[in-house]
Amino acid sequence: MRKNHVRLISAAGILALSLTACGGDTDDDDSMSPEPTETSAEDQPDNGDDTEGNENDDTDDTDSEATPADTDLADSPLSVSPEDAIDISADEVGEDGDVHAIEIEHSDDEDAWVWSVKTLVDDTDHKVKIDADTGDVINHEEESTDDEEKAIDLDDPMTFDEAKDLALDQRDGEIRSWKYEWDDGQFEYQFDIDADGDTEEVTVNAETGDVEED
Repeated sequence: MRKNHVRLISAAGILALSLTACGGDTDDDDSMSPEPTETSAEDQPDNGDDTEGNENDDTDDTDSEATPADTDLADSPLSVSPEDAIDISADEVGEDGDVHAIEIEHSDDEDAWVWSVKTLVDDTDHKVKIDADTGDVINHEEESTDDEEKAIDLDDPMTFDEAKDLALDQRDGEIRSWKYEWDDGQFEYQFDIDADGDTEEVTVNAETGDVEED
């Protein structure tokens, strides 16, 4: 009877050891298995390949080109219009006054097209020069005067386009500069027109439509 009892205990011990070993292997396998992780868009690395952003940066870095010196003003409007130039001049002068002259020409000194706007305020005549491509004020001169001037109106009694057509009918060519002013008791446009390398001045009386070539 004692031998059977020993054998039974031994068998039970072997079975217990086997179950313990199996349970340990299972726990080890579970602990070694990686848990799945979720990656959001915010966790993605920034590799700098933002195409849209790069395109915007390239556009911002692009500078506009200056208007060529040999531009024909008859059919090539400048970035800053005469109306814009008058408004910029008014901001610079800072006072109410009569704009009695406006002129556009290419300046060799500035290497740019330049508007000149003259404004009479009381007894002071202001001359403001403006870059016709950028709108920047280049110079502001003041001069005391007792001259009487009349304010010009770019739409009345004659527009630039109307005066330009009359001038080109008189002399066919390319307009290199022009001005509109109150001068010698009349409103008049003056055009410098180049034809085959020869430049002549053509004056158009804005009130009567009369045209003279100097």
